[in-house]
Amino acid sequence: MRPAKYSVMLFDLDGTLLDTAPDLGNTANAVMKKHGLSGGISDERARELASDGMRALLLEASGNTLSEDDIARMKPDFLDYYEEHIADRTGIFPGIPALLNGLAANGIASGVITNKPHYLALKILKKFPETAAIATVIGSRPDIRSKPCPDALLLAMKELSGAPESTLYVGDHIRDMEAARNAGMTAVLACWGYIPKDMPRESFGADFLAENPEQLLDFTLAGRA
Repeated sequence: MRPAKYSVMLFDLDGTLLDTAPDLGNTANAVMKKHGLSGGISDERARELASDGMRALLLEASGNTLSEDDIARMKPDFLDYYEEHIADRTGIFPGIPALLNGLAANGIASGVITNKPHYLALKILKKFPETAAIATVIGSRPDIRSKPCPDALLLAMKELSGAPESTLYVGDHIRDMEAARNAGMTAVLACWGYIPKDMPRESFGADFLAENPEQLLDFTLAGRA
């Protein structure tokens, strides 16, 4: 077992471990159709908005014509449809299985922190045997504040017997980088994720820009700060 400065690696889910945007976009389109509304969202556009959640996807699909009351009415249909079709087209990002295997082989614990509803995070991760080694999963739930608050990150770190200075948080949204900094952890930007084309990666405030999962594993094992 190779020694490393880092003992825990925490991940965002959508756009970091899994490419969930196609199913999220399909869900928005299906809900629009169910409610008799025209419009839609492409896979490409869904990837740009998936990290911002259901509201952003539905607004885009409608051409920004929905009210907040409309979105609230559509939310149960969105959640029900997504749960039923949660992994129809979702895939694991290339390099992630090897990264998770490399972490486990070197005694580095892994966990997932996501603003996706907790029950959906658990369900989708069970669809992929490659994520079986992930020890802790914390999704959105009423007893803990969501990112960028650090609460969930700190809870997962504690469950994995880590400390802030030996924990990395990997995500593809500025909210993830803020959460990592708020928790005193090393913030890593997953450059393969759902990053808007017009947003410079340097503007996220990450401690490290990982171009791919292999580079992230090398960085972690090297123990670089």
